[in-house]
Amino acid sequence: MVVQLGESFQYLSGGHLRATAHCVKSSKTPDITRETLALFMDWMPEEIMKLPEYTRPYSEVVHTPFLPEGVPELEGRMKGAKHYRDFSINTFRAYYSEKVTQNLLLIKCMFYSHESL
Repeated sequence: MVVQLGESFQYLSGGHLRATAHCVKSSKTPDITRETLALFMDWMPEEIMKLPEYTRPYSEVVHTPFLPEGVPELEGRMKGAKHYRDFSINTFRAYYSEKVTQNLLLIKCMFYSHESL
């Protein structure tokens, strides 16, 4: 079994736990597929993204070395993020166009609550 921690866990642990730098890509070879059973655990959208008292210096908390090409750094996506919802929006915007971002966020919100963005 493999367990990978995400960036929100890295942030909320004050940088003591590190997110696994990774990026999922499809195979460039025909007839080869990537099969995965993934379980994603999310924070509630209104969860406050607050650093704990025992936090490392901020520059260490948001430091994300060894990122694959095309993966945006954590520090840029944490700017202005008070709640997990803000961090999610910043992350979607870093990866996708605005139209795709809005559609993905609407779908995600349907699973959490009846509140709108």
